[in-house]
Amino acid sequence: MESTKDHIKYYSISDSEVAKLLDADASKGLSEAQVAKRLIDFGYNKMAASKKSSPFIIFLLQFKSPIVYLLIVAAGLSFFFEEWLDGIAILIVILINAIIGFYMEFQAERSMDALKKLTTIPAKIKRDGTLREVDSINLVPGDIMFAEAGDVISADAIIFESS
Repeated sequence: MESTKDHIKYYSISDSEVAKLLDADASKGLSEAQVAKRLIDFGYNKMAASKKSSPFIIFLLQFKSPIVYLLIVAAGLSFFFEEWLDGIAILIVILINAIIGFYMEFQAERSMDALKKLTTIPAKIKRDGTLREVDSINLVPGDIMFAEAGDVISADAIIFESS
């Protein structure tokens, strides 16, 4: 085994060694004091939020396409050959395409944010000797989870016992 807990290959050691390394009691689970300290040390069990794009950037990205580049060249050539109506029509098509693409992408991003806020996965855990259900965001390293058929496993876990 390596010297730090970060680099231990937990899958390669026994259940009792894992429990000992994580300072967890397999029969009682963690105490509330241990959970509070681990929440401070490790943070909540959630994925880091991705950086949001500003609406302006989302709009500009609508023009990042080979087809759009080709249409811009076609509009430029239309203006060069003094085909004003064709050039303006092509620019209007590019603009309408960008507006529709922006609207759809912006709405999709807002919908994803709303879904993330609504989605909470419950986890059955043992803490202070009692089995309870908590939001998966509150799981910490060393928590003893219980899973039944159909349950969603909401964190990395090691299976101690199965049937």
